[in-house]
Amino acid sequence: MPFDPYQVLGVPRTATAEELRSAYRMLARTHHPDVSGESDRFKELSQAYAILGDPQRRALFDEFGEASLSVQFDPDEARRARAHQAGATEPPADAASERRRPRRTTLDVVAQVEIDAERARTGGEIRILSPVTRGSLTVTIPAGVQDGARLRLIGRGQAGLGGGRPGDLYVVVRIRS
Repeated sequence: MPFDPYQVLGVPRTATAEELRSAYRMLARTHHPDVSGESDRFKELSQAYAILGDPQRRALFDEFGEASLSVQFDPDEARRARAHQAGATEPPADAASERRRPRRTTLDVVAQVEIDAERARTGGEIRILSPVTRGSLTVTIPAGVQDGARLRLIGRGQAGLGGGRPGDLYVVVRIRS
């Protein structure tokens, strides 16, 4: 037999919050384990009031019935399934989730750094100002780097769309003559 909290509390579906509270208190006093020794009935009453006493849980129960009491219940998924069964023209769930999936930004960031010929020949580390965070970054210049070489700093670009990974920062090396 399905669990119906309205039936358990003996109230109509149109009962107000005050009517629910009053019915629960009266029944809880009567069926409390210390008074009647019926712990199962008291638990059932408590569960019914926990559902109907919370406006959000009550609305879900009114809309979806006993299915809404499941721990894994997802009201949005249930509404999509109901709309699909009714023949609504809504995109499939996998298309909707595809739109919400984080995406990597398509805009990588490019910065230029100017070094002298000696540094280009020997290589080493230099500090640059990040064009994204305005903070300082350490860039390793490889020995023998050529003018116009692009050094890639993975994940140091702009933040991704929808919480996705950040883009890359490309440092273009210019050698002073």
